[in-house]
Amino acid sequence: MYYWNGASEEDGIPFGYEVVIRASGWKKGAREGASVMYHKGDEQVDVISSTNRLILMKKKNISN
Repeated sequence: MYYWNGASEEDGIPFGYEVVIRASGWKKGAREGASVMYHKGDEQVDVISSTNRLILMKKKNISN
């Protein structure tokens, strides 16, 4: 969990953070509520935003 001003469940991931994610080669996937899935190769990361917090959860490799 990271404390990140500007993060919120309603507005999602702060713009600056999303720019860095995409610049690092991650592709935005499905959004469900406060959760946004990102994919890069066979890796997945679920980014959940809540009030001034970002929670990152790495998922198992897609190919497994």
